[in-house]
Amino acid sequence: MNQDEFSERLRSITSSGPQLISLAEECPDPELVPWEPLRAAAAEALRPANPHSWPELPLGGGPLREWLAAALKGPAGDEISPGQLLLAGSGLAALNLALHLWAAPGGAAAVQLPAEPAMLRLLAQHRLHPVAVPADSDGIEPAALRRAAASVKPALILVTPPSGGWTVARGEAVLRVAREHRVPVLEARGPGITRWRAVGPSLVELSRLDGGGGVIEFGSLEPHLPPLGWLRAAPETIAALSAAVPSFSPEGFSLNELVLKRLVTASASSFSLAEYEASVYREYEARSFMLHSLLNEASWQGVQVVQDNGRSLWVKLAAGMDAEALLRASLREGAQFESGKESWLQGREELERMIQLVYTSNSQARLVQAVSRIKGAYLDFQGRLSN
Repeated sequence: MNQDEFSERLRSITSSGPQLISLAEECPDPELVPWEPLRAAAAEALRPANPHSWPELPLGGGPLREWLAAALKGPAGDEISPGQLLLAGSGLAALNLALHLWAAPGGAAAVQLPAEPAMLRLLAQHRLHPVAVPADSDGIEPAALRRAAASVKPALILVTPPSGGWTVARGEAVLRVAREHRVPVLEARGPGITRWRAVGPSLVELSRLDGGGGVIEFGSLEPHLPPLGWLRAAPETIAALSAAVPSFSPEGFSLNELVLKRLVTASASSFSLAEYEASVYREYEARSFMLHSLLNEASWQGVQVVQDNGRSLWVKLAAGMDAEALLRASLREGAQFESGKESWLQGREELERMIQLVYTSNSQARLVQAVSRIKGAYLDFQGRLSN
């Protein structure tokens, strides 16, 4: 999402009148946007040096990369140099750049379950066939990954770290499989910075003995801030990726970069990313608790929360229900969610009952309203099944 899309999304969310409430994607929540610091940063970034001279918009992002390198370093983490980072317009834009370098069209990609729908759509754009690899509480399962790598010889492995971070044993086991089969690893760290600093290490850090080669980590800021994504890898990998940047730089990224630089690096700025993210994560926890409470009501009998990743719930519907059919009915009621059929990459009946409810993009009041609308469609289906 570039700067124009960010602004347009905010306008559509805050417009008056009946609206579709979407729990299908992460997007800016007006209640979580730091409006005053952003206004001040934008005003400062766009202030001309004199009435006839506007500032040149930087493309290199040196100060922003330096800030990001310091911000990404955890209390016990490795030193990160700006040369290990490459900026992009979003997390997906960063992934797109990595796929452009590493993924030949027509190949396979070993993908950890559940997979984010937006990432799967991007794989499809690169004509990559996703091959499902299950995960447990410690992350992607090495034995299953080894079987997939031996069977389909994937062009890459796409993983998401567990919420508590990789254990050294699991991370090294995943890297061992990747090295044995000479397959690069793309690690989706997800939005945010401070929550990942408290856990770790990343696969890039675990692979440091061979210089971090073969592993690219990508992430982004929280969606309520102006969009910024990044890639982190060994310097030689970043150098190769940098060659593709001119043709992949999103429109408006330079202005976005300038505003962000003012927001997070200006000495006069009162904005603290750590404090901001801490408040955002407290709100996420409250929304998650509320959704769990709503789904525990008797009217949702047969529904099971399968996973809470800190940003969304994966929910399994009652036996006999179909996620796609419920989605169509919920859209008529004014609520949207993501069907898990695509994200779980399997066709077994119980997996076709999966739905994803993203709770980062709507206030608690809107979440209650959306769940109420979905429940209306759900109860209607339950009534038909019982007749």
